[in-house]
Amino acid sequence: MSQSDLQDIRHFLVMSDLQGQRLICLNATSYSLGRNPKNSIVIYSQAVSRHHAMLLRVTSPESNLFWFRIIDGGLNGQRSTNGVYVNGQRVLSRDLRHGDLVEFGVQAVKADYFALTNLSNAQCEDLLQAEDPVLAFLDFNRGEHVTVIAEPIASLESSEASILRLASFPELMEMPVVEIEFGGRITYLNPAALNRFPQLRTQGQHHPLLQKLVPFTPASEPSQTWYRTVQVDDRYFEQTIHCLDESELLRIFMTDVTARHQAEQEVSQRDRLMRAMAEATQCLLTEMNHTAALAKVLAILGEATEVDRICIYENHPDPEQGHLAMSLRTEWVRPGIPPLLPQAQSQNRNYTALGLQDCYQTLLHGQMIQGSRSDSSPALQAFLEQDGIQSILGQGLMCGLEFWGHISLQTCQQPRQWSRQECDLLLTLASSLSAALARHHAEADIRYRATHDVLTGLANRALFTEHLSEALQHTRSQQQQLAVMFLDLDRFKDINDRLGHSFGDRLLKAVTHRLQSLIVAPNLLARWGGDEFTILMYPIADESTILAIGHQILSAFDQPFQLQHHEIHTSASLGIALTQPNNHYRLTGDQLIRQADVALYKAKNLGRNTCSLYQPQDGSGSADLELERDLRYALERGQLEVFYQPQVNLLTQGISGLEALLRWRHPSRGMVSPGLFIPMAEERGWITEIGEWVLREACTQARCWQTANLPSVVMSVNLSLRQFRQPNLVETVHHILRSSGLDPRYLELEITESVAVEDLSFTQHVLKELHDLGVRLSIDDFGTGYSSLNRLQLLPLHTLKIDQSFIRDLAHNAKVSHIVAAIVTLGRSLGLDLIAEGVEQPEQAQFLKSIQCHTAQGFLFHRPMSADAVTAILRETQGHSCLLSPVL
Repeated sequence: MSQSDLQDIRHFLVMSDLQGQRLICLNATSYSLGRNPKNSIVIYSQAVSRHHAMLLRVTSPESNLFWFRIIDGGLNGQRSTNGVYVNGQRVLSRDLRHGDLVEFGVQAVKADYFALTNLSNAQCEDLLQAEDPVLAFLDFNRGEHVTVIAEPIASLESSEASILRLASFPELMEMPVVEIEFGGRITYLNPAALNRFPQLRTQGQHHPLLQKLVPFTPASEPSQTWYRTVQVDDRYFEQTIHCLDESELLRIFMTDVTARHQAEQEVSQRDRLMRAMAEATQCLLTEMNHTAALAKVLAILGEATEVDRICIYENHPDPEQGHLAMSLRTEWVRPGIPPLLPQAQSQNRNYTALGLQDCYQTLLHGQMIQGSRSDSSPALQAFLEQDGIQSILGQGLMCGLEFWGHISLQTCQQPRQWSRQECDLLLTLASSLSAALARHHAEADIRYRATHDVLTGLANRALFTEHLSEALQHTRSQQQQLAVMFLDLDRFKDINDRLGHSFGDRLLKAVTHRLQSLIVAPNLLARWGGDEFTILMYPIADESTILAIGHQILSAFDQPFQLQHHEIHTSASLGIALTQPNNHYRLTGDQLIRQADVALYKAKNLGRNTCSLYQPQDGSGSADLELERDLRYALERGQLEVFYQPQVNLLTQGISGLEALLRWRHPSRGMVSPGLFIPMAEERGWITEIGEWVLREACTQARCWQTANLPSVVMSVNLSLRQFRQPNLVETVHHILRSSGLDPRYLELEITESVAVEDLSFTQHVLKELHDLGVRLSIDDFGTGYSSLNRLQLLPLHTLKIDQSFIRDLAHNAKVSHIVAAIVTLGRSLGLDLIAEGVEQPEQAQFLKSIQCHTAQGFLFHRPMSADAVTAILRETQGHSCLLSPVL
């Protein structure tokens, strides 16, 4: 019988009590009856118990028919006081039939039960809303209406045990309940099961709820319970299956868990995607190779999201039309899906030509694009169709503040509705990739800056040395020769001095541009430093070939350079070192570079604007390596000495001070030039330790002269750049002064002009602290750097030393004399003492005296001398005016 047939059967009670008669239509599955107002059906009589009886709907296991069972008391076993009577007979429970009379303890309280068919909904409503529903119903019942349940269907009387069993009976449950025999026949469906699964009875064991349950073979245990989840259409149900072995039945309780299942699916998907995102992020952070990391990340997320393709596009100008375009850079593709990267259409895709300007703007503003072939703009649909895409989810990628491109998830086999978790994942992925892009670009920029010259863009020393090492290995394996060239611009310093360093930088750029046209891969052009360039050439056939190349390179300087309306004529010198078959396997890259350097200076000695090939008799650069090794231990071996050069007052010819100068007495080479070993000590970082030793020696010696009652003079000590930058410089000076006992006013510390102005605020801070100690401060080599007296007046200085290059040119250049005079005048106006360095001619001393520069230092008066020699002079002049005769 269909659901509509079931609705045609109507069950009624005509209730009679002290309030009169009333008509009750039984639509619910259960009713409680009694005088308590909380009962479903209230009986108005004090002779009736508070909870007197219950009505339960009972469904036939063979059909959709149902009837009502009346029970004395409740399902908990508690009975009424006066009992329940059906047709005059007291019962504990009874299945009612049409026409039964139910009495509740006394005849005055009773109910007539009716089961009618062929009664429509409208008729039923009319009866219930009639002025006298009972009278209308009785009149209607006297008509020709067929009763459905005219005979008893169940036993007229039920035992106490059956009533208790009814307490667990599922008729009242909203949960669907099914009982089936082991063989598969359905023995019971509760009303909830009938309503929820109307096809269950007809489909039987073929219904999804019962599949794989029958035929059932009992287990060894007498009873058991297990659980499973089944899907019916788009809903999910959790089944609790009880095996009733003695009755050979399976009783199945079902709960709709669709919402929970969907939530669990979402949680499972979220957890899966979060794990994948965590793994991808870890990969981006730990994998040093950016390309390899990107491939792993896309593979991880492609599997996690179960998409068919992931693509990363980069934005760039269209090379033909100039509009903004995108090109596919990286992709991950599921097996069986055609890749896009090999296809020409994946490159230079113009946003404007494709009509995707709206998509570009959406991505630019940080929003996602979602689309498929059925619900997108015509332009996007055409794009998707061209690439074989069903659905797409895209998010923009940033590189710092630049909109770099975008990443998209794609399905190619069927359309897809993107979940919130997938959108969140793509947003997080795009953020991580954007950070990785920025980091990759920053690292690439750092690597470029570490291996390239900032001014010219050429390879620097580090990259040149690396390429040279690789080229040596290659040429050795191929039994070929290679050459290293050292190129230096002739008289570049003059150009810098005359036109300024910015002009010199432009000249270096122009030289680079001209040389690059001659040096092609695998050869390499590098800037070694300053105006020096190195060139790597291979393979080379012989000496004549490399010399011809060298002359060709020098010929690039035959034409002048046009720079800012200036026509600059310059030349270059070139030194060449060529590997030889007999020494190829023994030479290192450093040795080749040193040999090329030796050849370069040989070319300069030959008159510049020429090239020279290194020959074995020129002496190898390994000599410098030995000197460097000896310098490392020179201090601890006691080979270093401090010499002193007097500073003379031109008016009195008396000694006003001494400058401490470092000397190296090599055990085999004799006195080594300071111009050779001091730059070496600077480069290797040993100058700090050596400089501290010089300062201590000078202060100790000055104090010794004072304790010997010799004239007290100011001791000047030079501070190197490295030494000046030491964070503990002031503390070191203070400690040396205290340990030596020298009064700070007799110590003058000198820094060069270039050191002073390199970081003016730092210099101000350090000099102030030194000034607070009481020491004198001096600027050495003034006039050779970029500073001015206007800037130097910000520093707490006492002395300005005019560089010897100005003094040397006094007799040859009238302009220089004016410059020196101006320096002296301005220096004196600032209250500074002036000392001229490099005075070698009486005329120079006379000129300085005439412009009131009263202190000079140079060979005209004395060369640097040992402490013993200075002691002798001081003793000799003790008690006099310390006059010194010029030493010519």
